[in-house]
Order: sequence, then C-alpha cells, then structure tokens
Amino acid sequence: MGCINSTPQNATEFKPTDNPDVSAEVSITSPSKNLPRDSILINRKQFIFSRLGQITDYYIIHDEIGSGAFSTVKRATHKETNLPRAIKIISKSGIADEVREKLNEEVEILKELDHPNIIKIYEIIEDDSSLNIVTELCEGQELFNKIVECKPFSETQAAIIMYQILSGLIMAHQRGIVHRDLKPENLLFLNNSKDSPLKIIDFGLSQKIKAENKSVNFVGTAYYIAPEVLESNYNTKCDLWSCGVILYLMLCGHPPFNGTSEEQIFKKISRGVFPFKGNEWAVVSREAKNLIKKMLTKDISKRCSAEEAFQDPWVQERVQGLVADRLIDENVLLNLVQFRTRNKLQQATMAFIASHFVSNQEIEGLRKMFVTLDANGDGKLNLDELRRGFAKYPNLSKMNIQEILENCDVDNNGFIDYNEFLAATLNWQKTLSHERLEAAFKAFDSDQSGSITVKEIKSFLGDESELEEGIWEQILKEADTNGDGVLDLEEFKNVMLKKID
Repeated sequence: MGCINSTPQNATEFKPTDNPDVSAEVSITSPSKNLPRDSILINRKQFIFSRLGQITDYYIIHDEIGSGAFSTVKRATHKETNLPRAIKIISKSGIADEVREKLNEEVEILKELDHPNIIKIYEIIEDDSSLNIVTELCEGQELFNKIVECKPFSETQAAIIMYQILSGLIMAHQRGIVHRDLKPENLLFLNNSKDSPLKIIDFGLSQKIKAENKSVNFVGTAYYIAPEVLESNYNTKCDLWSCGVILYLMLCGHPPFNGTSEEQIFKKISRGVFPFKGNEWAVVSREAKNLIKKMLTKDISKRCSAEEAFQDPWVQERVQGLVADRLIDENVLLNLVQFRTRNKLQQATMAFIASHFVSNQEIEGLRKMFVTLDANGDGKLNLDELRRGFAKYPNLSKMNIQEILENCDVDNNGFIDYNEFLAATLNWQKTLSHERLEAAFKAFDSDQSGSITVKEIKSFLGDESELEEGIWEQILKEADTNGDGVLDLEEFKNVMLKKID
C-alpha cells in the first residue's frame, strides 16, 4: 500500500473521524482588482512541500503495511485533520546518492500527475535519520490479489480496470513520463467497495523522456517487460505492452509469456508469440483479443498508444454505458459558474484544502462526475467536454463556457485540472471547518509565528515570476482588516467564511 511496491501485511482497518462542518456562509467576493488573469498561477504542484522536521510532530504513526528494498510504508493519521495517510519511510543511513536521486525523481514525477487514478502525494518531511514521503492511503487490495480471487474477470470488469489504467497513462505519457513497471502489484484499489477507483502506484522506476527520445535502461518485472525494454531501447509505449499482459492475465488467469526462469520468459517475450488457447478463451470476445493484439505488438510504431487503447470500442462500449448512467449534478455545474467570484487568497486556500484536507469519501461523487465529463480520459476537462456537460441542462446551456473554464483554470493551462475541479465544485459551506482553515493557515505561516506575511504568501504560491511587490501586498491587504501588514488567524478565517456584500 502507499507509494511503493510493497509486501502487504495484516493490519487493523483505520477509519478517520469526520470533521465538523461550519454553518457560516462562504465568502463571495469580487476578483482581486487590477490583477492580470495569468499574473499569479495556482497549481497543486506548488502545495507539495518539502520541509525539515520530525514526522511525529505532524502525524500519528500506526502499523507497517508494506516494505521495499530501501524503505517501509506505514499507515498514519494527519494530526490536525484526522485524515488517513501512508508514509514511505526511507532510512538515510547508508543510502547511496543514486538512490536518493531516484527518490527525488519519483517525487518530482508524482508532483506533476494530478489524476483520479494516480496515487496522490502530499508532502515530504526530512529529519536527521529518515526521508518521509506522505501519500494518500489505499486501503483496498492489489489488483494481483483480485485476479487470484476471481479469475477470470468478466470483460466488463476488465474493461473498467483498463479504462482507469489507460486514463492515468494518457496523462503520464502526455508529460513524457513512462512508468516502466506496470504490473498488478502496482495497481491498488483505493478502498474495498465494489466500485472502488484504481490507483497506479510505485513510480520508483518511472522516467521522464522526451517524445523523440528513447530510454536505454533495462528495468521492470519479467512477465510484464516489453521486448524493446530487453534491448534497452524504448519509449512510453512499453507501458502499453505491460497493459496488454495485464489484460490477458485478467481474462484468463495466467500471463501470456510464462516460464520457469526469467531467461525462458524473456525468450518468449522476444519472440512475441502468445496463444489464445484453452476453454477460458472460448468465451472471450474477438474485440477483447484484438485489443490485446494491438497492445502486444512487437513493432513499437504499430503498437497502439494509451489514447488509442482508451478509445478502443471494446473499452468504450463496456464502460461508457456505466458512465453515461451517472447524473451530472446541476448544482456542481453552478459551483463551476460561481467560482469566478473568488479572490486569489481564497482560490489558493480552497485549492490547497481540496488537495490536502478533504477525505476521499467527501469527493467520491465529484470524482465520478469528473470522470463522466472527461470523455477523452486525459485527466483534465477541455472546452468541448464542459460544453457537453452544460448542454444537459437547458437553463445552463447558454452560459459562457469559455469564461467558466478560464475562471476555474487557475494555473492558466487551458484546462480544468482535477484539483481545480474539486476546488471549484466542493460544497464549501460544509467543507470549510475551522480545523481545516487552521491547518491551511499553518501551511501559509511557514515560520509558525502566528501571522502570514507578504513573503509567506509569495512563497506559498510558488512565486517564480517577477511580479511587482504591490501585487502581493494587495492580496494581503484585501484580508488585513486591522491594517497591521500581516494576517492573523482570525483575519484569515474571516476572509474565507464571512459573507461580503
């Protein structure tokens, strides 16, 4: 569980305590005046901090739930919000420089991937003895265990799983990120519910490569390695080969390339010949077999991409019926419309809380709606996808969808990303508890002085531009009711909770 390829251990189930709601009305203010739309960009990546300190100052550490070559994974509870987490604890004693560098690469890659089907990273805390990577906690099984329990899968079950894996890969591959170790052990269910979302984990072997380049490192797990990986000359499509192996395994219960040794397996992979023989394949559709063939094509130039596999009729016809049955909540769309009225401090705080301090149970309905709207599966909403969603309600169909997208697109990349969608659509009257606001305040207040300065706002928002100091001062001034040049906790709460006429 967590963010590494772990060896699961028995553990008692942990359930978070609900946070109290607040009844105060959410602040609806005018946008910060005179700020260019793209002057201050708000991105979830900015909120994933690295800091020095004792992990036990921030988290209650529970039982061990997995282990790897250089680390252990433990279940934990965030002290301020009581939310569950997984913490990958890497001992610094004797750790090689190349291992630490690879861990840093894994963290940087996870920061870029804001997707419902990719493990979420929250922060990195380093003390004298360990490096601690905090991620969301997956309390469900590995896909591998599911395969063992219920082989073979029905085609609908398999399609739903592939739909989620491929959607995550579309985002990763668009960013030039190749996972390189896709296998059922690195696919975790978020919880034990029947329709639990799937999470791609363990980006420890992942790599960022340019579209025109190929990697030359030989990594991966024998059964799932693509033939070009054996030749140390591959690109993002090696992940599609792994998907083909996983799909084959789900539909028949055994891998297409088997053997008693890695050498035997590698020889079969190099030949690229696999059978559809046995009683289990007699009931599998031609469409499913065709998709497997497209994924397990030796010639990289002819192998399907993640986008092509996602749009394959076998996937779409078995999943879209389920997705189409989901209602798109009109109130959620209205929240997207109203998000334009938030000022920059509110936008940043709401984005941070949505990213770090909201439970998966609270956002489950929004997650399903986001997936429903995200027709091309790339983990973000474009203009056409929004238009189709709003078109379902005649009274909303004439809205200026371009303007709605721009107002919700706080990082100005031309799309509504997953966290932007959550920040814009959450019911903030229920979500803005005092505990969450205090936790957000402490995140702004990096020196824990009890007040937020202009410098800390700049730091929190990841200022990489050379904006005039007056712009940052204006953001603080909008909430600084006593005019002392800093924000205290009450002023911070007021700007989030008070109704402004």
